Amino acid sequence: KTVKIIIDPGHGGNERGAIGCLGDIEKNYNLKVGLRLKKILEEHNFNVKMTRETDKFISLNDRIKFAKENDALIFVSIHMNSVPISDDPNLNEGTITFYFNPQSKNAAKIISKSLAQDLKVKDGGGAQASLAVIRPTEYIGILTELVYLVNPKDVPVYRNKKFVNTAAQSIYNGIINYIYSEL
Repeated sequence: KTVKIIIDPGHGGNERGAIGCLGDIEKNYNLKVGLRLKKILEEHNFNVKMTRETDKFISLNDRIKFAKENDALIFVSIHMNSVPISDDPNLNEGTITFYFNPQSKNAAKIISKSLAQDLKVKDGGGAQASLAVIRPTEYIGILTELVYLVNPKDVPVYRNKKFVNTAAQSIYNGIINYIYSEL
């Protein structure tokens, strides 16, 4: 219960996030996985809060403020990946987890590996990126891109009826492995 985790389902409200090649909307998957992850963490006695539990817009600054006000030790932002319109979506597949600060690098690598194994997708590993919600140094901040919403190869992965549970369980397993690696 001393490990405080903030789950941040990306986007929400009028901010849809990526739109998949079959019209799937990112914000919906982010929220479903986030809610399932919260339930799993609470079943294992973690202190968990979410930046949003419904389909509403929350600014990046408010997400960061929420994490800091709630003394987050670990901040997990959940997303589905996309690519710029000029890129070929067929060249990008699998999972990747971003971190900004060096203290978050190990968590990003462990969670990305866990997701790749459990979802049976390519592991993009942990990659450094300057994304607003993971820049603060007050918490271990990671932003995970579960799969590419825009790649036809990843469609069967996220449209599988077990995807939400598998992704949430995998993030949980990654968090546990990270915590034990730091002891």
